[in-house]
Parts: sequence; C-alpha cells; structure tokens
Amino acid sequence: MKNMIIQNWFVMRKKQSTYIIPMILFLFGVLSAYAQSTAESSAASLGECWFPLIFGYSADVAMLMCGISSVLFLRADLNDGFIKNIAGNVKSDFQYFVPKIIILAVNNILLLLSLAAGALLGCCLFLNGLEQFEALAFFKYSGTLALMVTGISVLLTFVVFTLRNSSVPMAFAVVLCSGMFYNLFYGLLTVLLSKMDIEADFSTISITMKLAMLSPFAADQEMLSACILAVGYILVFGLLTKLVLAKKDTA
Repeated sequence: MKNMIIQNWFVMRKKQSTYIIPMILFLFGVLSAYAQSTAESSAASLGECWFPLIFGYSADVAMLMCGISSVLFLRADLNDGFIKNIAGNVKSDFQYFVPKIIILAVNNILLLLSLAAGALLGCCLFLNGLEQFEALAFFKYSGTLALMVTGISVLLTFVVFTLRNSSVPMAFAVVLCSGMFYNLFYGLLTVLLSKMDIEADFSTISITMKLAMLSPFAADQEMLSACILAVGYILVFGLLTKLVLAKKDTA
C-alpha cells in the first residue's frame, strides 16, 4: 500500500496540471479580492473580514478545478496502460484505488490551500486583511470543503473506471462541478415527480449543490450534515468502484 501511494504521488507530480491548476486558483483568489475591493458594497462594510467570504465565493471554482484535476490524474492509467504497468504490483482492488483516493484527497487540500493563499494575499493587498478573522469558523468550513471535494473525487473515480473513456469522464466532471448536472437532471426529475404529486428536495443528496450552498459561517449542524453526506459519497462510490474493478477483473 505504501509503495502504491508513493507511486501515485510520483504520477501526480509528473503531471503539468498539478502545477498549473494551483496557480490558476491562486490568481483567482487574488483577482476575486481585487474585484470585491472595487465593488460599492465593500466601501460600506470594510469592518467585516473579507478573507473567508472571498474564499467561500470561490468554492464553486475550487470544486470545478478539483474535479478536472481528479479526472486528469485518474485517466493516467487509461493512457499509459494499467494492465501492463501496475496490475502485477497489487494483490487486491483496494490496494489499487485506495492509494489514488488518498492522493486525490491530498491534492484537493493543496488546491484549496492555493486558493486560500491567493484570497489571503488579495485581502491583504486590496481589502482589510485578517481584521475580525474567526479562525475556528474558517477551519471548520475549509475542512468540510476538503471532505466534500474528496467525495466528488471518489464519485469521479467510479465514473472513470466504469466508463474507461478518455473524454466522457472529463465532460461529466465539468457538467457535475459547474452545477449544470443539478440544474438539468435534478430539475427535470423534480418536474416529473411534481406531475405525480410527489415533492422532493434533491439539494439534500446532491453534494455539489450542498457545497455551493454552504456558507463559511454556517451553523455546526449544517457543517455536520455536509460532512456526513461527503462520507456517504466516499463509502458508497468507493464500494461501487471496488465492484466495478472486480467485475472488469483488472486487479
């Protein structure tokens, strides 16, 4: 397991996207703070701390970048040949894809740290820095965010190894993480169910919608609900990935 983690980390480090995407998020954080500093609403509310707000405003972009980065990493085996290079080094399905999930979780944390660094620099340059900063609330939010984007990465792991296709998983990641999946699929499903007099709120089970709606200053109960949903995604789609790998006899 340790060797597989090291090997997957080496694969992640060799990809150009590992360095390009964090730079994009860093610059996005800086530019978001600058854009906020030019807004009329900022002048009237300089007393509040903008750092967690800028970070929260950018959560959707961070989710999209984490999804794209996950698919680029997971597609490496499809492009380089899993059976030829890796299959003989693992004894079970879990030894194959669990290290990938660990590396994806670490990469997601690094991406969020890049965004946080950009937002912090932008707030120090253009806004009021860390004035009235509540560290505990921010760390609760950022930790919940990291767990949720890892849940999305596990979902994408299942999609990549189910389809074993180069382009469809990337398109799905963009649709899913941009919010189009929720608006189109769940919107259509809600309309169909309403015609049968069935009311359903899919925001409670949609991890992308839950992440988009989560506030940096959300109550502890809401944070806990988001964490439970993320853990559920990790367990369910982790198990489904294991079943897919067993069926395809790739490990």
